[in-house]
Amino acid sequence: MQQSSIHHWYGPTQFYVGQRCVSSLGSGARAAGMSHILLVTSNSVAADSKIINPVLAGLGGIDVTTFDRVTIQKRLATVKRGVSIIQSGEIDGIVSLGGGSTADAARAMSAVSMTDADPETLFASVSDGGNIEFSDLSPETLPVIAIPTTLSGAEVTCAAGMNVVDPDTGSRKVRSAPMIGPELWPAAVFYDPVLAAQTPFDILAPSAMNGLDHGIEMLYSRNGITFTDATAAHGIRLLSESLPAVGADRQDLPALEQAMMGVALATTGLIDPNSGAKYSLIHAFGHQLAQGFDVQQGRAHGIVAPAVLNYIFDHVESNQSLLADALGGSPDVAPQEAIVRRTAEIRDSLGLPAELRTVDGINRDDLPELASAIHGDIGLRFGPLGLNLSKSDIMRVLESSW
Repeated sequence: MQQSSIHHWYGPTQFYVGQRCVSSLGSGARAAGMSHILLVTSNSVAADSKIINPVLAGLGGIDVTTFDRVTIQKRLATVKRGVSIIQSGEIDGIVSLGGGSTADAARAMSAVSMTDADPETLFASVSDGGNIEFSDLSPETLPVIAIPTTLSGAEVTCAAGMNVVDPDTGSRKVRSAPMIGPELWPAAVFYDPVLAAQTPFDILAPSAMNGLDHGIEMLYSRNGITFTDATAAHGIRLLSESLPAVGADRQDLPALEQAMMGVALATTGLIDPNSGAKYSLIHAFGHQLAQGFDVQQGRAHGIVAPAVLNYIFDHVESNQSLLADALGGSPDVAPQEAIVRRTAEIRDSLGLPAELRTVDGINRDDLPELASAIHGDIGLRFGPLGLNLSKSDIMRVLESSW
């Protein structure tokens, strides 16, 4: 815990967990006031009958319009297309089905569909000191239900990170923060391991690394509080126990269910309208690697996390013992060593890469420019108190990950 005073906002989300829990989707949707939903998903998920059919069956007689154009690029233009469908019909609720990109897109559609404001004005801003000025969202956003098929944990936040492309240059406009506000918390989340087991492992594994890192980063963030220390620590414990089993067999439904519960706990409170955001250094490295090179963010996390953690705990204490215990570290091993070792072991059990040199398109000559981009990333503003990374510090971490 970093803060001396606490104002914690615990969202209104209902959680459904268990094999085939989506059979209760219809009652959850009706409780949220939905009679005609927009089902937001990707083309690949919509084409997978083992995922889409149980969801449609669970919705029962509720009217469904499917929007299957979400991609990992998370473009605001995609959100606008979904909003045009919402505004042209009688849709009164949204269900997201897929990974973090889908959850973000659904939340953004919820916010944009209920305002006449330019969507580009709805992004939050963050001061140099890490204080968030939240998005000016309508309190009448459409209710959203999330059905995750990955292990990122994005579904339990109140943020929607979308990318805006400059029409003149075709490049991505840099945003300091996503859309953020308590209006964006989902009405319900359905964690069904039967659906997640259908996700290709090259998507599921890196998402799991991302979810684990949410919990790890909450324990040393300057915005960490007692409540999130507790949920993050237990979430990490569940993930440390279950992810190696998921890595060995993604059809191990009990292990996958435990991992989904772990991700929910590890990510709850990651972005809080009162205590602030708690993702930090690992995410700063991951964001910039994913944006600059052909690597999924969770894979980037797996590569850099051990070196980042080693750097952090060389300089600050920041809940070392709690994190080491949550990861299952031996009391006979120093906490820092236990943390770094176990994080690498979990990454390896998921079959994720361990070296930057394996990333397509990256050369050692790219590292100084990458270090500059990381140095400007929003995540550094939420890191441990007393830790201020210079560009040369970041270069040392990148070199040790090479």
